[in-house]
Amino acid sequence: MKIIQLITRTQRRGGEIFASQLAQKLQEKGHEVLVISIFGGEAKLPFAGKLLTLESNPSWRGLDPRAWKRLNKLIGEFQPDIVQANASETLKYAALSKKIYGWNAPLVYRNANTISRFLDTRAKLLVNRWLMAEVKAVVSVSEATLRDFQTIFGVKNQIAIPIGIDAAVIANSLQKGEKPLLDGDYLIYMGGLVPEKDPLGMLEMFERISKDFPSLQLVYLGSGVLAEALSFQINQRGLAEKVRMIPNRENVFPLLFHAKALVLPSQIEGLPAVILEAMYGGVPVIAYGVGGIGEAIQSGQTGWLVPAGDSQGFQAAIKECLVLSEAELERITSSAKKLVEEKYELQEIVKAFENFYERLIEN
Repeated sequence: MKIIQLITRTQRRGGEIFASQLAQKLQEKGHEVLVISIFGGEAKLPFAGKLLTLESNPSWRGLDPRAWKRLNKLIGEFQPDIVQANASETLKYAALSKKIYGWNAPLVYRNANTISRFLDTRAKLLVNRWLMAEVKAVVSVSEATLRDFQTIFGVKNQIAIPIGIDAAVIANSLQKGEKPLLDGDYLIYMGGLVPEKDPLGMLEMFERISKDFPSLQLVYLGSGVLAEALSFQINQRGLAEKVRMIPNRENVFPLLFHAKALVLPSQIEGLPAVILEAMYGGVPVIAYGVGGIGEAIQSGQTGWLVPAGDSQGFQAAIKECLVLSEAELERITSSAKKLVEEKYELQEIVKAFENFYERLIEN
């Protein structure tokens, strides 16, 4: 098969990383794969094949005729059997290019989030329904996001295929010998510093928790529009000695795997890869039960799942995790790792995509 994976930006964010991993594995299996990024970027993605950019202007918010034309040109030259738009801005660009230029390759949309939470006006809903008319099939990241998408759009040709972890990549990353950037006990927040992931709410919770655990630290690994506000609040609250902000980096595993716990206070999610990576590495996970997170985390079994928005419950879960006996913690983290190995191994995920593409082409 000839496959195009369309991503928003060459950045180390969950959607782009997974699309690149998928592209790499498909290429290794003998398929021809082209990755196209709408915007530029300097990040190194895990794909050794050809990666091109449309060089679109981010301020145009998808309304960029030059980018639609460039995408059509690349599709015409490559002649793909499948074009997959991977979340975020990609649906707008792919659907508008297809509407205007009429290219024939089936368009697959990878839905990586609880989309209903973003369609907060009737105008947004109508525009996205209009764009979805160009989509032949949808791959949702979890059963929960599939149900949510179905409720909004009623797309019949849908399937849920989760993300996966690449154990070999993790092992190679750990063999590089990089040491964590700090000593002592710390919680780690990994993800965008954006409103839906609530980094400011996490800071408030940490401030309260640190009164009972004065030596505990908090690490933010990521970037986003709330970075400046978060930095201000850290200093305003007198937490500069306890809270670190670290930009995105290529090898996150030494830092992640030395954490006391991964904390994910997101208000909206699909099924973030970092949860599975933490579970695989034996790091306890504490998260709100939004999106597909509850399909991987079961309280008392594979981590701590807290009702969405229950900050008191989230703080209690962190404290429980920090004081839990080694035997109980080992029971939970071992169960979590076993689940990831059985259900979220990347090679099996790639097979599921491959089979789905083949069925789509045949029909």
